Amino acid sequence: MEMTPLLPEPSSYSTIASHLIGSNSFSFGSVLSRTMEHKYRVWRTVFVLLLMEIQVLRRLYETENVFHYSPSARMHIVGYLTGLL
Repeated sequence: MEMTPLLPEPSSYSTIASHLIGSNSFSFGSVLSRTMEHKYRVWRTVFVLLLMEIQVLRRLYETENVFHYSPSARMHIVGYLTGLL
């Protein structure tokens, strides 16, 4: 049975650091690559949020202009709670 040492060896510090930051070097190329990846993630998030906004506006349009509910229509409590969840 092999035991793990309680204190890491000095050579393993760079391995731990590279694992935590996700790269093996601190070169300009890796920084640029991470910056480009970060920009890609930001724009992807913005795109998803825009798609969600379009969906909300579409549902608002449907509710106001397509569906014509009677004045006596009421929502059932189970449907309301399901919508909240």
